[in-house]
Formats: sequence, structure tokens, C-alpha cells
Amino acid sequence: MHDIIEKIVEIDAKAKDIEAEGIKLKEQAQVEVENEKKRVSEERLARAERRIEMIRASEESFANEKIARLTAEHDMVRDRLQKSFEEKHAQWENEIFDRVLGR
Repeated sequence: MHDIIEKIVEIDAKAKDIEAEGIKLKEQAQVEVENEKKRVSEERLARAERRIEMIRASEESFANEKIARLTAEHDMVRDRLQKSFEEKHAQWENEIFDRVLGR
């Protein structure tokens, strides 16, 4: 009978050890899962930030090209107007003068 009680106590102790090991493994698994979630989240954030930077650079490049194109067009129009003014300003002055005087 004494042997049976010792065997039960021994089995109970092993069961507690197994239970403690199971709890420890569960806690380790939870920590690993949380670490993996954090790593994946940080990885996604870094990937999103890289994409945003690529898009920002692309949009900035596009805007700079558009500004350069519009500036060139503006300069061409200004130059044409300046040339036209230089060629015809005397004629326009005379026409305005004649109209004012009613000629």
C-alpha cells in the first residue's frame, strides 16, 4: 500500500512538472507570437514607408518636370510678346494717337 501511495505521489509530481513545463512552453510561445507580430508589423510599416517615399519622389519629379515645361512655355510666350511689342509698338502708338485725335 505504501508503494502505491509513493507511486501516486511520484506520478503527481511528474504531472506537476509536465504541467509546469507546458505552462512555460505556452508562455514562451505567446512571447514568440507577440515578437513575430511586432516584427511583421514593423516590416509592413517599413515597406509602406519605402513605398510612400518612392511615390513622393516620383510625384516630386513629375511636378518638377511640369514646372520646367510650364516655365519654358511661359518664357516662349513672353519672348513672342516682347518681340511683337518691339516690332509694333511705334505703329500701335501712332494708331492710338490717331484714334484719340479722331484722324
